[in-house]
Amino acid sequence: MTFTDPAPAQAPEMPPPEEMWAGPAAIAVLGALVPDHGSPWQRWGRALDHDHSEGRCCLALVEGGRAVLFGYDVDGSRTRRAAPAVDLLAGGPGWLPWEWLDKALRDAEIVSFLAWWDGRAWYRVPLPEGADEVLYPDADADDVYESLLEFCLDGGWDDDDEDSQERQDALKAGLDALVAAASERRLGEGVLKGLADALPDPDTADTEGALAEARRLGLTGEEEPPALPAGTGEPAGRRVHLPEGQAGASVGVAARGTAERPRPEPVEPGPALRAFLDWAGGHAPAGVTVSAVGYGDITVRVGGAHLPAPPGGGADPSAALARAWREEEADPRSGAWLYARVDTGRGTVERFYDGLPDRAHPAEMSTRALERLRGEMAARDGEWRPDWAALLAEDFVRDGAPPRLCWNPGIPLSLG
Repeated sequence: MTFTDPAPAQAPEMPPPEEMWAGPAAIAVLGALVPDHGSPWQRWGRALDHDHSEGRCCLALVEGGRAVLFGYDVDGSRTRRAAPAVDLLAGGPGWLPWEWLDKALRDAEIVSFLAWWDGRAWYRVPLPEGADEVLYPDADADDVYESLLEFCLDGGWDDDDEDSQERQDALKAGLDALVAAASERRLGEGVLKGLADALPDPDTADTEGALAEARRLGLTGEEEPPALPAGTGEPAGRRVHLPEGQAGASVGVAARGTAERPRPEPVEPGPALRAFLDWAGGHAPAGVTVSAVGYGDITVRVGGAHLPAPPGGGADPSAALARAWREEEADPRSGAWLYARVDTGRGTVERFYDGLPDRAHPAEMSTRALERLRGEMAARDGEWRPDWAALLAEDFVRDGAPPRLCWNPGIPLSLG
């Protein structure tokens, strides 16, 4: 299956990166001012990386007035559970820092949104309906107050101290000055000293370290904010890093719609198939699909839905009947079918030995089934192995999947 990368879509409205940079950079300066407490914002190479309980966000500036933003949100991110995986860089511009992004996305492990700023607007790849919108860190003055008060000042004042409110007012005034100066790129020693004096223990403040951090982050006006070199084009052989659980659906993309090699159909149904058809006639008037590539060794669905538990409990016999049918028809040279459909009304049976039918969801192919399929395909004679069987030797979780095996607008997607 081949397709052309879709044209990038304009991302939901977000501020320019220079505005987004100032707030988190100011918080990073606070971390340098009170080094014993650390900072929720850390510089990741030449980027600002925010890793917190609600998710993660990384903002990197790129030479030429451009930028890239990526991360995930614990509650709102759905693409991280997508099957097959969504390639968040599909059709991205050549100037993206591709090599840096490859390492950063691998290190981040979970990434569900990514956008780039071309100097005029934010863009991202088209996303499936119901998937994530781009998120960004809203690090305004209130966030700065909250972050500083939470990780720097907890327990720093006695609630009975009559001067407490006055000192907190002085701290907020210092924070106002910090954010304003950072936004205008005029942050200097005077602002930092004023803020340090408002801390519960001014002697612990590292004004020189904070000023050096402000210079590195481009907040003083003496230096430009750090920017990554622009890329020179998408690297050949690029891979898309997958969280656990998406590898099977990637193989499913390749297996979906595979042309079936001609095989002789059984002249007469064997006893195992007759037993299954007898069961289907009484339980599945809407038809049956049987998959041997799912989480279990056999999955039976009636009318597209999983079977309900039998009344009164006990095991459902359909999986055992389907398993016996599959084993009955397996050929030592050409293998067993992977997927089958039974039209109960017509009494017809379709078998798919070499892949998934066009209408099957790629997520039908589970990661758990890949090891099983590896053994089955190895047991077939070479002429009976479909081309996609070579993918079973790859470790997509470790190495990433080729972009062609990720979601595109031409195939369905499961968002978990």
